[in-house]
Amino acid sequence: MASYTTNYQLHQWEASDSFLRTDFNTDFQKIDAAIKGVETAANTALALKADKTELTQACGALDEAKCETLTGSYTGNGANTRTIDLGCAPRAVFVGEFLAVPGMTSNYLLSLTASGFQVRDSLGTSTNSSGETYYYLALV
Repeated sequence: MASYTTNYQLHQWEASDSFLRTDFNTDFQKIDAAIKGVETAANTALALKADKTELTQACGALDEAKCETLTGSYTGNGANTRTIDLGCAPRAVFVGEFLAVPGMTSNYLLSLTASGFQVRDSLGTSTNSSGETYYYLALV
């Protein structure tokens, strides 16, 4: 009678065991899902590392130039583009899962301005959906 591995419950057949193709298919599905989980976790970790690198660069040498934080919220108005005025040029801004730093062009939903940041409403994803409350953290 087959036994199973500890972590993923994969089949471990004895020499006298008979087995079915479905046993192999089930094992391969488990292996495929586990590999995909590791790949997803690795990609997430790399993205977070990239965000941290961009944030560190945006703030300069953190030991030499301390960043101050501004926090707040705004209610989305559904406009395609909207500027949130902070009264100073931020070094970085977080709104929900989005990050904007100087020179960053990949994030079209959030960008820095000379005195704050700009949010956008877009199909499916938004940092300015009408009636939604958004919280921000700005490093200045």
